[in-house]
Amino acid sequence: MRDYVTDPRLAPIVGAVIDAAFSGDSPGEGELLELVEVAAQRQVHDALFAGRYRDEENPQEVLDRCLFDCRLESLELRRNELAVRVSQAIERGEQPLALALSRERSELNQQLAALKRLSTDLPPSATHAQPARTH
Repeated sequence: MRDYVTDPRLAPIVGAVIDAAFSGDSPGEGELLELVEVAAQRQVHDALFAGRYRDEENPQEVLDRCLFDCRLESLELRRNELAVRVSQAIERGEQPLALALSRERSELNQQLAALKRLSTDLPPSATHAQPARTH
């Protein structure tokens, strides 16, 4: 899951939570917020720890959906990056590279299509606990 959370404010928290889960620990809110730059701590706190999901009937479903959405977004970003690289290779006259990148992009499209078919098994996206993007 670490690969799917690329936001620099959230990635250290996700890594710490995963590491703690494997070691049987349960880090507290304060400990996790210390992993985030001071300037972003309030924003991260409000997005992650303000209790938005405390009233959820099934928080596991919300978590599953959020993780699914992270994976989907990661694949879409990779696919878009490949499209740019294909165009650049064509512009440089590197047809074999463009073909290889096109095949890779095609495989990603198939993965995305399969993933989107699976999305019907998940509950609708809840309001995600994502801090606003700053870039």
